[in-house]
Parts: sequence; C-alpha cells; structure tokens
Amino acid sequence: MQSVKSVEPKQKALDDFDQHIQTYMTRTAWSTHCRSWFKNGKIDGPVVALHPGSRVHWFHMLDEPRFEDFEWETFSQNRFAYLGNGFSVREENGRDSTYYFDDPEAGYEAITY
Repeated sequence: MQSVKSVEPKQKALDDFDQHIQTYMTRTAWSTHCRSWFKNGKIDGPVVALHPGSRVHWFHMLDEPRFEDFEWETFSQNRFAYLGNGFSVREENGRDSTYYFDDPEAGYEAITY
C-alpha cells in the first residue's frame, strides 16, 4: 500500500481533455440538433456524457493511464515511506531467501510466493 490520501486531476489536464472531447464529438451523431441527456437535456450544446471514442478505445486507454495528469497526496510527507525499512517480507526469519535456486530453469515468472 502506498498511503495515498487523495488523487485529483490537474486543471490543465481537465481543460485539455474537454477540448479534445468537444473537437471529437462534433463529427459524431451525438452532437446533432436533438434533445439528449448526453447534452444535459439540451437540443444544442456540448456532449458531456460520453467517452470520445469506441468502447474498445476506452479499454485501450485504461491500459495506460496518464498518472502524470493527477495531483497525488500521501498521508506522509515522505512519498517513499511505503517502502518501509528496506527489507521484504520474504526476508523475515524462517523464510527461504534463496527460493530461486530450487528450479533455475523455470525462470523468474514461474516462481510463486
């Protein structure tokens, strides 16, 4: 756990995303002259309730979030406090710290913890 207290989108990111949405939506059927809840119940107005792209596009976007577009606040002044004391729980007394020697041909991905 990284002790994140809050996450807030940066205003510049919001403004840029809104501009992108409005530019994209003008070429879609959603922006035509009709009353729609996608436009807050207005006949003409900005489309505010849709992702600017397909559903597949939405899922691809979620694969690589732009964390740099957010302000992150942690509970501690030290953002790296979550690293703890520098030791892994795998190094606690009684744990096998050389487990990877048991089957070196299996590779790192085959190791379960």
